[in-house]
Amino acid sequence: MRIVLKVVAFRSSCDDGLDNGDKVRLPPDAISQLKHLFEGTPEMAASLKLVAPSLNTSVFCGILDFSACSGSIELPLRLAEQMGIDVAAGENIIVRDVYLPKARLIVLTPLTADFFDIPDARAKLQGVLGRYISTAVKGSIMSIQHGGSTFRVTVQQVYAQDPV
Repeated sequence: MRIVLKVVAFRSSCDDGLDNGDKVRLPPDAISQLKHLFEGTPEMAASLKLVAPSLNTSVFCGILDFSACSGSIELPLRLAEQMGIDVAAGENIIVRDVYLPKARLIVLTPLTADFFDIPDARAKLQGVLGRYISTAVKGSIMSIQHGGSTFRVTVQQVYAQDPV
């Protein structure tokens, strides 16, 4: 599957955390083109690869919902920044379906020492990863909101599940 969509600003409230995630909103007509993704194997995760040809950049992401306007994709700020896209410019990107191996272990490293001041940082990370993040790629940076502050962690290593 290959769809070309126009990037628009992501609709979210400033406190829901979705803008720091990697889940996009697609138009309703994309459902028919993507339904095969949900028939994958248990050891592989259905994902999307977004490509900005004019910038020669790409990222992997998941799907939040199918509520974007026809012909557009709502991109969270985190993904727009990683791709170098100015959402106000309305750039076109290519959306491709991919299967990625599911991870069994992810090694993260905080970029600042004050991350360890978060009470039960491990539980906070697990909550953020479960709710907002669907893909983890070595070298990518994730943002975690806590107590009015933003903490950034980098993905040092991703270990895939062993084949069944």
